[in-house]
Amino acid sequence: MEKTYCHSGEKDPEAVCLTVRGYRIKLSPEQMKLISAVRK
Repeated sequence: MEKTYCHSGEKDPEAVCLTVRGYRIKLSPEQMKLISAVRK
C-alpha cells in the first residue's frame, strides 16, 4: 500500500490519498489517526 499526498488544490491540504490496489482513497487526518491506531 503506497501513500501519496493529494496536491490537487483540495480544501484539506492534510488529506492523504492511499492507493490500494489501484483505488485511490482520500483520507482525512482523523481517518489517518484511526488507521494508524488500528495497525498497531
